Amino acid sequence: MREKFTPNAAAHALVIDDKDRILMLRRFNTGWMDGLYTTPTGHIEKGESASEAAARELREETGLRTDAAQLEHAITVHRQNEIKGVYFDNYFVVPKWSGEPIIAEPDKSDAVEWLTINSLGDNVVPTVLKALRAFRAGKRYMEDGWNIEQEQQKEFLEDNARKFVVDTISSEFLETNNATSYLLVTDWLETRGDNEKKIVRKVLEDGTVQMLLISKVTIGGNRTSEKEKITEQRYKKILADSILHVEKRRYEFKHTQAGTEFDIKYDVFTDSSLRVLEVDALSDVERESFVPSVMLNGLREVTGDLQYYGYRVADIV
Repeated sequence: MREKFTPNAAAHALVIDDKDRILMLRRFNTGWMDGLYTTPTGHIEKGESASEAAARELREETGLRTDAAQLEHAITVHRQNEIKGVYFDNYFVVPKWSGEPIIAEPDKSDAVEWLTINSLGDNVVPTVLKALRAFRAGKRYMEDGWNIEQEQQKEFLEDNARKFVVDTISSEFLETNNATSYLLVTDWLETRGDNEKKIVRKVLEDGTVQMLLISKVTIGGNRTSEKEKITEQRYKKILADSILHVEKRRYEFKHTQAGTEFDIKYDVFTDSSLRVLEVDALSDVERESFVPSVMLNGLREVTGDLQYYGYRVADIV
């Protein structure tokens, strides 16, 4: 007979404004994931519900006030790790609030910021990032840390976005669409047909640097990415094996057509006139529903044209 145990329980408050920005706190002096952003969160105390805990933590950590009865369940995450143990994390959307956000607990956080959701990445506590992505994908429950792939913090993503060649997009258009940008430096280590391995260095607008080891595999026409975070030391060591090098500035923003939200990536290649736009959505049907001329004139689709994929783009930059 298996031993019974009581898991920990926590509540998270998702405060999202009308610009699709989420309120995040940067952890400080806690001894766990310090320097990374997270949602207002904390343990559920004896005698209170999960929604009441979320409302309380929001007030205690940011000064914002809300009615627990109005909170809307977003997603529940059952997770485990060697340091924090087993948790049930309960995320709630906060539809209404009052006040202006502040750092109400400076011994636990050193920054409070509104971050665009499509800009979140390695600057966020990994389990929180996974939960937010799952919620945006329509899931209401997920598990984290219960298999080897998750424990190694590897991420497997479908990579079947539609691609377009485009003239230079104006800065006014990008600003109107609340685009965020970062410098992307890519060095390829292996290039074999439809498969490749590369290291990527991302330099964000605030100076934060992120490094990834990425493998891309194409099977049956579907392209899958495996991403792994790496350290600066490992990046420099691997860099010596680079066989191709490309730099570009990437802009990311959201675009909505007929109620469908699309993720847009616009790449401006360094020392080149090439401009490539990628359009992605939650499903193949939604991706196919995108109408280029509704967003911009002059988009020429190159989806499936291999010269615009992976390492091959180095030949036309």
